[in-house]
Amino acid sequence: MNEDDKFEILVQTMVEEANCGNEEVYSFENAIKASGNGWAGFRTWDDSDKIDFIPNYASYAKPEESIRFYAEYYDGCQAPFRICEWKADISHLETLLRTCSKDLYTKYEAMCFERE
Repeated sequence: MNEDDKFEILVQTMVEEANCGNEEVYSFENAIKASGNGWAGFRTWDDSDKIDFIPNYASYAKPEESIRFYAEYYDGCQAPFRICEWKADISHLETLLRTCSKDLYTKYEAMCFERE
């Protein structure tokens, strides 16, 4: 499984958990923001099937800055909403998740195992 696959699984897992009201997701979002390597807001109020994943995303606001992993949600009515962006290796994001919540990390691992 490559890093893009892992990022997709992690984001989809966090969206599902956030939409179910799992408050541990908020600590993970805050940890991502505090890390300096990304941003996250996982709640979408809808299926994770409507999320687009864009590798090496170039922001319109900062075209010189490449975001290695990027996910956005499109609800069909408004412009896409940013869900998660991450500039570092996925292993760093996984470590951050494991540090924030063993329960969420276990769910993420299970989804990875299921998709292998």
